[in-house]
Amino acid sequence: MVRADRQPLVPAVPLQDEDGKLGVWTLEADEAYAFSERDLEVAQLLGTQATVALRNAVLFHQIPMRGMMQPLARTHAKVAALGRHRLVWAGAAVLAALALLFVPVPLRVAGTRACCRAVPAGVG
Repeated sequence: MVRADRQPLVPAVPLQDEDGKLGVWTLEADEAYAFSERDLEVAQLLGTQATVALRNAVLFHQIPMRGMMQPLARTHAKVAALGRHRLVWAGAAVLAALALLFVPVPLRVAGTRACCRAVPAGVG
């Protein structure tokens, strides 16, 4: 419905792009002549952005990578379900294992017997 001054009584913004129509977004107000030309322009811009967001949501559900990420999401959910104390213990175990791997531990022992002493170079 359009008033005499060409401004619609119930502005409707089509949600469409080059791929087709998605729907219609309507605006309502309690008072007459509530929407200015600027309001209608803003509504058009928001309708365009809503169309892009809806298309992106559809595309997101179609990508194959989403299926590859689901096992990671399940693992994340399992870790999140663990209690805080279990996570602390697991973290401490990982840190201890890393410390054993990367902290140098002297493995040579200085011997006092003849079989265990180092022989100087050029002798022997």
